[in-house]
Amino acid sequence: MPASIRKDIQVAVDEYVRLYEQQKALKEELDALRGVIEPYMKEQGLPNITATDGRARLEITEQQRPVMNARYTTYDIQDIAPLLSASVRKKCVVEVVDKEKLEALHKLGEVPADVLARKVTKSTSSFTVRSMAHH
Repeated sequence: MPASIRKDIQVAVDEYVRLYEQQKALKEELDALRGVIEPYMKEQGLPNITATDGRARLEITEQQRPVMNARYTTYDIQDIAPLLSASVRKKCVVEVVDKEKLEALHKLGEVPADVLARKVTKSTSSFTVRSMAHH
């Protein structure tokens, strides 16, 4: 049995849970609306659409982001390599490109720009509400 909870804290917890559930329901509704609006905007080539009352507008921004991957960064190779047999090491230790070193070598003139142009990215779009409140 947990220790007795202060009344004001219990009230705050109950309110938090209520608002959290409300927020979750609103997010589902927003996601469903975005699923209708965003494809239309892309299909029509519209970067933004303003609300009827002019209070705000929805904007789509396309961006290229680096592909992030924790697959190769979860374990420290120096830490675990000595604990693995050579045959197991061969199966799970891979060679990867060190982004910082490659880009530093480019700055020193040792790596041509066309190599950096091969950076692996993925296209994402942000869907933003911009307030147009009159001041």
